[in-house]
Parts: sequence; structure tokens; C-alpha cells
Amino acid sequence: MAHHDRHFAMSYGLYAAPGASTDLATDRLVGWATDLDLPADRWLRRLTRRSPDIRTSQLEAQHAAIRAGIGIGILPCFLAVGLQRIDTEAQMNETLWLVGHAQSSTKRVELLRKEIISIIEATKDRLAP
Repeated sequence: MAHHDRHFAMSYGLYAAPGASTDLATDRLVGWATDLDLPADRWLRRLTRRSPDIRTSQLEAQHAAIRAGIGIGILPCFLAVGLQRIDTEAQMNETLWLVGHAQSSTKRVELLRKEIISIIEATKDRLAP
């Protein structure tokens, strides 16, 4: 099994629609469904000290709600183009993992793994704020 030392992180931010209110105490919050325990949801609760008003199990639904001005939420930075970023004292980053079965290291799988890594390397600037 090959060991690779490349590390990539994906940054998240707190976002609202352009021109929308950014009052974390009163504006609606968009977050994850209650049966999902994800770092972004825990971060949203820490920053706002309250639970999301609108919950979904799909990132694209959260993105659409934030873009439509329905509420404030946490998104990966690369999805937030054109949205209003809300400054926070803390930053959230997650390590990206490329995981595969140890016994499936065929030439075809290795070529695919290398291509995925090259795509991430070429676009890594979009993963940060």
C-alpha cells in the first residue's frame, strides 16, 4: 500500500446572500438536518449560540437557500462565489481524504487516483477563502 504525503484542506465560511442582513442573533440560520452530526453544523452552533431554523440533508439545498436570501449558513468557500462572507473570529477547515480499498490498487485505479489529486492540486486555491 502506497503512502502519500499530500495534504489538502477545504475551508468553510459563514455566508449570506448579497445585500442580505447578517445579524447572527436574529436572522434565520440554514443548517444540517438533526440526524446529521457534521463539523459545519457544530461550528454554526458555536458561532451563533443557537440551532438552525431551516434544516436540510443536502448541501445544494443549503446553498440555494442562502443564495435566495432565506438565511445565513456555512458553505465550503468554493461554493460561495458571489455570496456575502460574514467575518468570524474562527476559521473552519477540513482535511480532504481520498480513500480506497487497499486491495484494489490496479493500474486503472492508480491512474484515477493520480487524476483526482492533479485536479485538486490545480484548483486548491478555490478551496480557501
